[in-house]
Amino acid sequence: MMPEEIHLGQKIVKYKCPIDIVKKINEIYDRSFDSLIDNNNNLAGKIKEEKSLYFDKKNKQHNVLTKDIISFFETCFTDYAFRVQHLFNKRKISSIWVNEMKKNEYNPMHTHTSSDSFYGLSSVLFLKVPNDYGVEYARSDNPNNGRLEFMANSGGQFSINQFKVHGQEGEFYVFPFDLLHGVYPFNSDVKRRTLSANCNIYKEKELINGS
Repeated sequence: MMPEEIHLGQKIVKYKCPIDIVKKINEIYDRSFDSLIDNNNNLAGKIKEEKSLYFDKKNKQHNVLTKDIISFFETCFTDYAFRVQHLFNKRKISSIWVNEMKKNEYNPMHTHTSSDSFYGLSSVLFLKVPNDYGVEYARSDNPNNGRLEFMANSGGQFSINQFKVHGQEGEFYVFPFDLLHGVYPFNSDVKRRTLSANCNIYKEKELINGS
């Protein structure tokens, strides 16, 4: 399936992750869960289980993922940069983690940042998607439970500045650090598992300064 572009002033690109990669990430996460590093203090989410899979920053590094998994993310980030005609001197995946949401947990609207670079890309990969997010409290014709929503800063009566996602397993969304996004809570006894990866993008001045 060809990548799909969504335009909210800034561009979101939806890729399809191969099912063998999704399966492998889930297996690694389940097998390594007890030894994975908690990532809650670095994230905006009101989610108990936020576990780091990969981290690369100066002298601090760890990784439980295989080369083919990392290569998939790198390929998508490079493709995104090409699509927005962004030329850069260097890019580096800095962190990858899993959010496993349970009943009543949520991720408030937020953006991403990096201490190493002003520019960057983030992402959401759907790893496990429940069949039932629970009963909607109102407007069941327009469900919000468990939905990922992007919100741009563009305005005007006829502009499109919000995009809501009912994510399916294997969908991988790539977007800029500063694009607002969040996830609504749900009220069923299920788990919703996603992965996020951050990629720093360095311009020439930052490289000169030692990044």
